[in-house]
Order: sequence, then C-alpha cells, then structure tokens
Amino acid sequence: MLSTRAAGLSPRADRVPAQGAVLAALGAQRMLPAIWFIFSRAGCDRAAAATATSAPLAGLEERAVIAAEVDALRCGLQGLSRS
Repeated sequence: MLSTRAAGLSPRADRVPAQGAVLAALGAQRMLPAIWFIFSRAGCDRAAAATATSAPLAGLEERAVIAAEVDALRCGLQGLSRS
C-alpha cells in the first residue's frame, strides 16, 4: 500500500475515515441524511465520485418518491425558456 505522501495526499489523509464506511455506519444507525463538510474542490469531486459508485443511500420506496418528485419538477419546468 502506498503511503499517503507517495499517493499525493496530505499526511492526515490516513486519519480520515473512508466516505463509504462513514455512510454505511450512519445508515446502520439511521442517522442519514447527514452533512459532511469538505473544504476543497478536489475533495468534493472525490466524494461525489465515491458516493455515485457506493450503495444507494435511499431505499426502494424512498427512491420511488424522489423519482416522482423529480418528474413533477421536470414537468413544471417544461415550456420555460432560458433567457
């Protein structure tokens, strides 16, 4: 395994828990949604990529509700033009 410095990360990066592990732990304790502060654009991009490839954060029922709400918003936006 590469050291944090060899991997181009700061020395404290090895003390920060993996995002997937934190999300799993918070989900198991029914503590989601949660706010996680990320203080760099690169860190935010890495977190977004990791979240996109992780297990779904919402259950089947909740995903159906979210999809219905997004569809309703899309319908409401149709016909609006960008000016």
